[in-house]
Amino acid sequence: MKKIVICFIIIFLQNIIYLPVFAKENTLTIEQMKEINAFGNKIEYLISQKKNSQACLLAYEMIQRYPNEPDAYFSYAKASHHAGYPSRAIEYYKKCFKLDNTYYQAIFNIGLVYYQQKAYKKAIKYYTKVIHMTSNNTSYIQNNATAYSNRALAKYYDGQLRSALKDYNKSLSIKNEYSGVDHVYYNRGLCKYDLGDKSGAYEDYSTTKKINPKFKYIYYDKRG
Repeated sequence: MKKIVICFIIIFLQNIIYLPVFAKENTLTIEQMKEINAFGNKIEYLISQKKNSQACLLAYEMIQRYPNEPDAYFSYAKASHHAGYPSRAIEYYKKCFKLDNTYYQAIFNIGLVYYQQKAYKKAIKYYTKVIHMTSNNTSYIQNNATAYSNRALAKYYDGQLRSALKDYNKSLSIKNEYSGVDHVYYNRGLCKYDLGDKSGAYEDYSTTKKINPKFKYIYYDKRG
């Protein structure tokens, strides 16, 4: 029995920033921007406390007050995702992206929702879009690496092992020092093992252990 780590992609979802980093021409007042920021921080706090229904209500209020603000739709989508409403989450992530077509986090999270629904081909499609959006921009290096590793995981479960391995390699070639990279090495090791590369697999397991000695899955998957 094998255990694929998915913690890394969950972490990315939970750490999305609410500030309008990618906002187009800003017509909001300073007070309105402060209020939007306050809304976002409160919603984030409620989600962290697993008060997802309250987070949804507050995010919906945010939409009513700022119907043209993409962050409001992103917040509602994220709260809906955590509350267990994946279809609504996808709908509002798309609305967020329609308002700001540089808001790649919304596209990433659509991929994540589909991944969690085991709709791997759809997840791959959205992760691919994120990869294109975050390529060739040094500000997005870690996010680009994350998109590659998440696409690799979706490909792995879709049975595209060799393509998954290429994505893992690409992710680690872009950036191999960031929070969660131990999961990437471990998952690549599982992929290598299933492709018959046992020595390569154990090399990745060893790297995982060096990066994170407390990595708890490293000896869970013992294969002859």
